Amino acid sequence: MNKLTRGQIIAIGTLFILCGILIFSSQYLLDKKNSLFELINMQLYFNQMDNEPDAPEVVQEPPVENEPEPEEKNEPEVITESYVAVLEIPEIDLKKGIYALGSRYNTVSRNVSILSPSDYPDREGGNFVLAAHSGNGYLSFFRNLYKLGVGSNAYVYYNNIKYTYKITYIYKQQKTGTINVYRPYGKTTLMLITCTKDDESSQTVYVAELMGKEPYENM
Repeated sequence: MNKLTRGQIIAIGTLFILCGILIFSSQYLLDKKNSLFELINMQLYFNQMDNEPDAPEVVQEPPVENEPEPEEKNEPEVITESYVAVLEIPEIDLKKGIYALGSRYNTVSRNVSILSPSDYPDREGGNFVLAAHSGNGYLSFFRNLYKLGVGSNAYVYYNNIKYTYKITYIYKQQKTGTINVYRPYGKTTLMLITCTKDDESSQTVYVAELMGKEPYENM
């Protein structure tokens, strides 16, 4: 077998380096393209509204996919607080009670959590922001949220009123410790936030607009 010359070795090494650069640059360009498409889709969504969107709000404590779940106890925990609201999404067979802002049970490590700042559903033009785990754990209440799309319905029961929402926009954001909130100006909205399926680096935000409300006695 003939030995490779020094020039051939350098040429092969250079080829491998160029291939590596090409692979990494292709992924970089793909990420940039996806980000650009996301911005274009967001702008198209807001262009359908009569007014400009609000400046982005920021909510704290987004859900963390790998947050440890509490250890199981021999005796069930006695909870003396009542739910302040109930979230129902029949399309994914979800119905879950929610504790009030300020409650020690209002956390993704225990339940579906109201994020702060957030408005309760009865505030006109407000934004009710909920977060929960995805994944496969027993606390992964938003595990099937990825199955929802534009047009899907969600319901919130609060103070004997049933609020009906329809998802109108879905976007992703990288995990940075906060979430920028984009929603149509003047609309009363519900936002659902969870980790993106099969992507540990981002979270998905589902924007739903209030379609109607009606009295409801049995929450």
